[in-house]
Amino acid sequence: MDVVLLSRLQFAAATMFHFLFVPFTLGLSFMVAYMETKYVKTGDETYLHMTKFWGKLFLINFALGVVTGITLEFQFGTNWSRYSAFVGDIFGSLLAIEATTSFFLESTLIGVWIFGWKKLSKKAHAAHGGDVGVVAAPRHGDVVGCFCINLFGGLDTHRQCLDAKPCGIYHPGRSG
Repeated sequence: MDVVLLSRLQFAAATMFHFLFVPFTLGLSFMVAYMETKYVKTGDETYLHMTKFWGKLFLINFALGVVTGITLEFQFGTNWSRYSAFVGDIFGSLLAIEATTSFFLESTLIGVWIFGWKKLSKKAHAAHGGDVGVVAAPRHGDVVGCFCINLFGGLDTHRQCLDAKPCGIYHPGRSG
């Protein structure tokens, strides 16, 4: 096995796990928010127990999504360093925006949701739980998700980057 194949296998494994945990986390965020809203409206303790149970799974999935996402970002610098040097000015800023919204904003909202059970009113806590899904879903589902999938797909077609060639980019006026 050569280095390119091993790098691709490592990246594929991290990407597969990341693409499993992130959508599951997004779905769980809305489900947990719905169950907590039902608890607040009906006062039925069953919904509270369901919220806390599924909330724990949500937190585990969120943590695993963050870990696999950080692993993917490091692999750009280690496994695809020439490619990263070529597209770093564009891709680096988008990854920074994604990491800022993902890690800081969502983590802050989740932290308030975790530690706010006894500090916030039931209605405020339920409204805050819904904020996590509202913040996360559009970002992952639309802009960043489509961009990352297209860029990750480009990793397979830009094999020339590993050979220190011009990365398959068309340069007008240059032959070869």
